[in-house]
Amino acid sequence: MRAHGVEVVFTKPVSLQSELCNLKPPRDKLQRKDVVYKVDCGECGVSYIGETAQRFTDRAKQHQYSVRTEDDNNGFFVHAAHHHGVGGEEERGTGVELFKWDEAQFLDADRHWKRRKIKESLYINAYKAKQGSSLMNLEKGARVDPCWGALNDLILEEGERRVKARQKWVRRFGKKKVGAGKGGRVSWSQRPRLRRSDRLMKKRRISHPDEEDPGAICALLGAMKLNVWGGEEGYSVSLEQEEGKSGGKGRAKRARKRRVRIS
Repeated sequence: MRAHGVEVVFTKPVSLQSELCNLKPPRDKLQRKDVVYKVDCGECGVSYIGETAQRFTDRAKQHQYSVRTEDDNNGFFVHAAHHHGVGGEEERGTGVELFKWDEAQFLDADRHWKRRKIKESLYINAYKAKQGSSLMNLEKGARVDPCWGALNDLILEEGERRVKARQKWVRRFGKKKVGAGKGGRVSWSQRPRLRRSDRLMKKRRISHPDEEDPGAICALLGAMKLNVWGGEEGYSVSLEQEEGKSGGKGRAKRARKRRVRIS
């Protein structure tokens, strides 16, 4: 069939086991913790990107309290006051309803605090470049070398891919922990890939521009299935893409060979 340009794909039929395997009650996605999250303004679409080790619902309540009490150090209140006229004696205690708390998106997850802060900074810089510096964030997060801005488009692509993957799993499995082992845990941050990427970096002895936690950027790139090449002196980051063909078991598909060059 392949010789005639026809691709045949075999799929597994729907079984009773696949329909009745969800024995646990559905789990609210907003109860997740150790995440990098994004909340949008319902009026103008401007985003806020943050990280938290708490459950997101608890962190959202803290932000909402800051908006009600008119905390000038909170990005949500500053945005509501400057762009939507919230604040003052007449508007005191309002503004919480402007933001889409129930539609928060989780861009990434990591239990390691420093890695989570670095990932937050990478996403903040990427979305600032995309939205024209119109984020609600008052702080830039951890220090990340500007040379990593060459990967902004790729970082945005990775964040959108994770959001779509999570939404697909929720529709299929009813918000349960997919792929959990005996201990009931599942690694949303794809720890096996991160470990493999860390070993790759140690083997090739590649240094990074970031001084706080070099493994954080390496971990994020490893989750993106990127090959990392580079040297010890000087830093210049570029993304190389090469179109190729890969396939197996009767299926052929287009594949992009992507690698990050650090020189």
